[in-house]
Amino acid sequence: MDSSLLCWTVLCLLGAGPVDSGVTQTPSHLIKTRGQQVTLSCSPIAEHLSVFWYQQARDQGPKFLVAYYRGEEREKGNIPARFSGQQFSDYRSELNLSALEQGDSSVFLCASSIEHSPAEPPPSCAQTSCPTSGSNNSPHLVWPVMGSRLLCWRILCLLGAGNSGAGVSQAPRHRITQRGQAVVFKCDPVNGHTCLYWYRQTPGQGMEFLMYFQNTEAPDTSGMPDARFSAERPDGSSSTLKIQPVEPRDMAVYLCASSLATE
Repeated sequence: MDSSLLCWTVLCLLGAGPVDSGVTQTPSHLIKTRGQQVTLSCSPIAEHLSVFWYQQARDQGPKFLVAYYRGEEREKGNIPARFSGQQFSDYRSELNLSALEQGDSSVFLCASSIEHSPAEPPPSCAQTSCPTSGSNNSPHLVWPVMGSRLLCWRILCLLGAGNSGAGVSQAPRHRITQRGQAVVFKCDPVNGHTCLYWYRQTPGQGMEFLMYFQNTEAPDTSGMPDARFSAERPDGSSSTLKIQPVEPRDMAVYLCASSLATE
């Protein structure tokens, strides 16, 4: 079978919006490849002395990483050695991630508070995108209290593979969207290839078959997660994959391949 695999198209979902907190964090989102380095910055509310960093992977609750108070590290969670942070004299903080791995694709959150005190989350978290007390069982879990404010989101998406130079083309190269919206990917197979395949790879997981076309027909759609996913190939050449509405669990690398025949 003469087959060609496309490079990748990555879908990043912004799982929550800003909570109008006064805390600012940059950049809003990042697209990086494996092995690169990235720095996230957080500016707390005026007079807030503590900064807290969290990481939320797909389909998981926020995980506490590290907390700073008056420029000193006060608490550390289960943070990888590749991650490092600091707090400056003006109470701004940075989180540095080096040698990025596919599993680092996450939403990173920052919070600030007047003081540093381990405690349960304040009641206001029930109305925001804050984590809940049951989302992490770490004995080092630290929650910002005393007039705390949680930042919106900062999402980091990692591209796990490069272009194979196969002749297949796919668009867009990457896509950032919000929950509830629709997203459409397009794949153009190698000229003369009658079969076209769709796959996806979620962070830290192997490649997952979604469906394939033979000319205009779709003999196998067994991998399509649910009715939100649809695909078509009306002319037997180009194909589109549509997700509507998108959900946080859809964040993944989507791949397309083509071949002359199925066997």
